[in-house]
Amino acid sequence: MPGSVLPTGPVYGPDALVIRVDSGGEGRPAVDVRVWPDVRNADLAADGSPTRYYFQPPRVTLAPRPGTTDLAFSATVMVRAPAGPHPQYLGGSCKFTCTAALPGDVLTRMTRTLATHDHPDPPARIASLFPHRNGAPEPELTMLPLTGNTVSCVVEQPPAGPGPLFLSVQGGPGGGIGVQALSSFLVSFSPAAAEAVVTRLRDAAAPPFTIRNVLTEQFDTGAETFTVDLRVAPDKLHEVFAAASSPGEPWPAGETAATAYRSGVDSGAVRITRAETGDTPLDPALRTWLGDTDAVRKAVFVMVKDKLFDIAAATDTAPQDTGRKDPPAPAWWSEVFGAARVTLKGEPVGGGELHEVVPLRGLVSVEQTIEGDLEELAAAARAGLGEYLTVIAV
Repeated sequence: MPGSVLPTGPVYGPDALVIRVDSGGEGRPAVDVRVWPDVRNADLAADGSPTRYYFQPPRVTLAPRPGTTDLAFSATVMVRAPAGPHPQYLGGSCKFTCTAALPGDVLTRMTRTLATHDHPDPPARIASLFPHRNGAPEPELTMLPLTGNTVSCVVEQPPAGPGPLFLSVQGGPGGGIGVQALSSFLVSFSPAAAEAVVTRLRDAAAPPFTIRNVLTEQFDTGAETFTVDLRVAPDKLHEVFAAASSPGEPWPAGETAATAYRSGVDSGAVRITRAETGDTPLDPALRTWLGDTDAVRKAVFVMVKDKLFDIAAATDTAPQDTGRKDPPAPAWWSEVFGAARVTLKGEPVGGGELHEVVPLRGLVSVEQTIEGDLEELAAAARAGLGEYLTVIAV
């Protein structure tokens, strides 16, 4: 009887079907969207239930305003009255909301593509999890499950000229983890920034913002256990970490720490293999994917915690208010260091290779970073500037 089998989550690993779709934006190139099947799709199909698939957000875009197709962006700029052809800008602000979701029409087209098998052959390892056949229920397509969404707004600063260009960027650093993965920002302008934003919008160009989302996505190994064999050379990893942050300086949690860690994996300071296959080198894509799992990252930092880092209680000194909110540390970092002040030692303590075995079974969390440049605002401003920009003479 249909309904006796339930989906449990996307199959683990880097293997995915790639579907190329029209991005929907004027002058925007097509976008490759990666799609994973549910680990129980074969059972779902045999049960007569809809198979399920999960897409990985390819980028961040402006969300629509509730109930309309207009974009959720508005800028207000103040100028000295009377406002002539070359006004004196006083400042201003803008607020906007971004999403990692795909537009509804794109989801509809992708679902139809999955139903008709009008797509390239999926990788061999997961091909059996694309069992949809004619006459079967319509497949379901949704975003990969998220357990975390760390959001930041990066502002492009001009190489020369008056500054600071932007006074502050505010927004909850923890973005949404629902099906829209929404995040909102308020950016305050200096006079120079106000002029720059007005000029760009009137020229049908986007403001110089980049939105960065670090998504913690959840996968499922099903009944399989994947045993990761970790070997870490502390001296080599110290060299890699020292290039990212000088010894004695507060160690940056979050994306900066993750980037330094990935460099350690790429350099061979952290070696990742599968215990079930011995020292056989892993496919580079699988090695990178495993290295980005929360469980493996946490294990590596636990292994080198006392050898590479000095750890002290969090300082009570309030940092200078810059108008920004630092993104929260990811879960794997907090589980190792908590809220402690972490600095890199001048030299690693002890020597020799470290070894640890990490079993992955069931739900597995992996980080992925996506970005967006608000480029879709350019066409929207060209079509109706007044919807997105208000200039007030005071």
